[in-house]
Amino acid sequence: MTQDWTELQIQTTQDYATDSWFFNVFTGGLNHQTTHHLFPGVSQIYYPEITPIVREACKEFGVRYNYKDTFFQALGSQIGHLKRLGQQKDEHKFVDWPQPDANGKINRDWAELQVESTLDYATDSWFFNVVTGALNHQTIHPLFPGVSQIYYPQITPIVREACKEFGVRYNYKDTFFQALGAHIGHLKRLGQDKEKPIVTRPEVWKG
Repeated sequence: MTQDWTELQIQTTQDYATDSWFFNVFTGGLNHQTTHHLFPGVSQIYYPEITPIVREACKEFGVRYNYKDTFFQALGSQIGHLKRLGQQKDEHKFVDWPQPDANGKINRDWAELQVESTLDYATDSWFFNVVTGALNHQTIHPLFPGVSQIYYPQITPIVREACKEFGVRYNYKDTFFQALGAHIGHLKRLGQDKEKPIVTRPEVWKG
């Protein structure tokens, strides 16, 4: 695929109600889905500051930025998207692996960072698979942004086994409320840190 990785991340996501403190807290910043994909190691407390910058950059460079004003508009869009997928015979898409910079360096493996900075929950629940648009499979979502979410329940077990095999931390909670509790606890820890981490590995930001 020749499409730019960053452009693909933006065009395959949708933000909603990004000015709402309620959704910023309740969703863990996932209403800023575009920023979440572009900067997986940045704490969600910074998303409201970053999203307007990303939006302006999209306008400047002619990249489609998907946005809905309310949760229910976003949910309606999601349902419509699932309906269209069901009417298509072939919707298979895949993305290129991100390339190193001019010096040939990536400070940390991108896939590992994506996996360790996300948390899955209730991945066997048809209810959350539908209502959240499969965002309960949050690990798969950033790893394969071009793959339809209808395949997430099949891919998640494979990724989980791969994490076990290669010693990568896979974060999982059995229920939505456990995941919500973990998120609230994470926000509490961030509020108590004098230095706010922007990456998930302490040895990187603490030196």
